[in-house]
Amino acid sequence: MKKSRWTAAAVLGLAGLVLSGAGLVPASESQSASEEQVVEETGNSDLSAVSQDAIADEGQAEENAESETASDSATVQTANKPEKDDEKSRTVSATATGVVMEVPDMAQITFGVVTNGEEADAAQSENTEKVNQVIGTLKGMGVEEKSIQTSGYSISPQYDYDNLDANKQPKLTGYEVRTTLQVSDQKIADAGKILSESVKAGVNDVESVVYTCSTYDEKYEEALQEAVEAARKKADVLAKAEGASAGKVVSISEGYQDLSARYQSSDIGAAYKETAAAAQDTILDPALSAGTLKISAEVSVTYELAY
Repeated sequence: MKKSRWTAAAVLGLAGLVLSGAGLVPASESQSASEEQVVEETGNSDLSAVSQDAIADEGQAEENAESETASDSATVQTANKPEKDDEKSRTVSATATGVVMEVPDMAQITFGVVTNGEEADAAQSENTEKVNQVIGTLKGMGVEEKSIQTSGYSISPQYDYDNLDANKQPKLTGYEVRTTLQVSDQKIADAGKILSESVKAGVNDVESVVYTCSTYDEKYEEALQEAVEAARKKADVLAKAEGASAGKVVSISEGYQDLSARYQSSDIGAAYKETAAAAQDTILDPALSAGTLKISAEVSVTYELAY
């Protein structure tokens, strides 16, 4: 009976001890140590979480600061420049003319044969004969057929308005036949001789002599180039008012081209007309001086404003 009690006491005593790494320790001490360890671990965990939150908050603050700085920088960069959509509509336009002076080297002669007769067919026959003589003379001088053009032909009744008939109408006196020839693409050096020989062959009405350049198209392109360069210079001057310069070309157009500017008229036709009618056999080769031909081109250009 005593042994049983001792055993029970021993068991109860052991129940108050707990196995630890250092051996058996009282259960109360083990529990206190365990609680302290739990508190310590919990504390460390809380500190770690707080530290991570602080780091995250600091990183977010830095990102926000960088974002604000970048935003401020973009504002500064665009403060002195129009918005992109607005920039497209900000343009400057200029119109300019380029001029090239060239000495003409080609001539175009327009003259005619005029015949009169009491009968239309007689006047017409005489006219045809003389025109054929003129064309033959031109070809004999080396003028190509493609350069000889019949530019006009007419038969007109002639009336005497001073002598009226029984019905008080002007009296018909005959008919006038007129054939007009145009000789083109001739060297100015040959034009004088062509004119005088044609008059000898039957031409009795010299209408005009005009000059042109065989290089007109080439010189016109040079004038266009000058116009384009002049337009940009003008646009740059205008753009300075906005603190900018003329940038990319938005649109460009060529101005009106006057085709009559290819030819420069002379007074030789009117002066020669009377001579041709008066003395066909003694006519001399006229001295032709072409002077200079003004070749101009105009362009209108629109540019983007470049800041």
